[in-house]
Amino acid sequence: MVVKMQNNKYSKIALLALAFSHQAAYASPDHVKADGGIEIYRSEDNNYWFSMHGVVKLDAVAFPDNYKARRDEFPSGTNLRAVENSFGGGIGEDLSFSVSLSFENGVSVSDAYFTYSGIDNMEFNIGQVISPFCLENANSGKWIPFLERSLPIVAFAPCMGIGGQMVQWSDHHAIILSTTTPLAGTNRDTPNIKHRSDNITSTARFVYAPINCHDKVLQFGLSGVYAENSPTFRDGSPNTDGRRFSTRPEARARNTPQLINSGNMMEIDNYNEWGAELSGQYGPLVVQSEYLQANVHRGSKPTLNFYGWHTQASYVLTGEHREHKMKSGSFGKITPKCKYGAWEVAARYSMVNLNDEDIHGGKENNVSLALNWYVNNNLLIRTNYIYASIDPTQALGNANNPNPAKRHMNIIGTRAQIVW
Repeated sequence: MVVKMQNNKYSKIALLALAFSHQAAYASPDHVKADGGIEIYRSEDNNYWFSMHGVVKLDAVAFPDNYKARRDEFPSGTNLRAVENSFGGGIGEDLSFSVSLSFENGVSVSDAYFTYSGIDNMEFNIGQVISPFCLENANSGKWIPFLERSLPIVAFAPCMGIGGQMVQWSDHHAIILSTTTPLAGTNRDTPNIKHRSDNITSTARFVYAPINCHDKVLQFGLSGVYAENSPTFRDGSPNTDGRRFSTRPEARARNTPQLINSGNMMEIDNYNEWGAELSGQYGPLVVQSEYLQANVHRGSKPTLNFYGWHTQASYVLTGEHREHKMKSGSFGKITPKCKYGAWEVAARYSMVNLNDEDIHGGKENNVSLALNWYVNNNLLIRTNYIYASIDPTQALGNANNPNPAKRHMNIIGTRAQIVW
């Protein structure tokens, strides 16, 4: 008998779960570890294993100045910011897989790739991978001290894509290279849009940590991106579905707009981006700074130069330190030592400028403060205060007001996060 599943979205999830359960069963496990998520493995070898983890982020964000200005541009409210589930497993000697699903506005694939790790301190990933660009993008969104990544990181970070990635590391350095085409679900034709062939994006990141011992780290890094882009569609009309640079004010309610936005009609031939980073950890203190710049080439039109930077510091009041991973050159979670959890404070300044030549995408400067309570390994309560100074994109203007007024905003946001 054949059963037809009416909802294609849920049929995919069911098939995926069936495949994972079959893989886990094949492993004939004798060990199961559950600490919110689940890990299944065999003691006699590490070739076959299975793990499942996830996260839920529930936010509430208030824009008090929105009421005073009577604009209704930034409505306060709650937001189910993220629901994600990740699966991984061993499928033979030196072979594994990883799949991450996001359930925001439907089901989407965040990343999905196979890994070969048969060479010491080296991995090769093939599938839909995350492009290696800058430190903040490498840090897991679950464990950064703030509700959102900084303004320039969101504006300039390249999209993930389908392709290959190589990772090589030692105790004091890491090199990550990737070459990708657009990710699944993008660059699709419509009745009015006829895309050209997929373009290639190449990304590289190098990090060096002369000091890397337990809770003391000093790390330098450089990142670069080169991407081709089609300025026109197949019928010769301008590409209105190309690369855009945009960001929000580092907190998101249900309908928080993007006032900083270059638009996607720049008729780009190609663009390159580069970033420089400096970070360090000394016990409970972590500091990091990054500068990013994008150079957008548009044929006979003037080249555009967009830029931004951020600097931040966090301190764990209860004495714990952040996990540091040299393989990815990133800072991770805080593990509370006592039954009352761990407390952290943090501060950040960030800015981004998307104004150049004939493109007026806007400029923004933010100051953010954070107070975080890591209740245990699975529950986190985060509170942020953000002061945003926004010179918005001229796309928000009209004939009577082509240069929309600046906004100075106070933002208060909180998050309850569950990790399993």
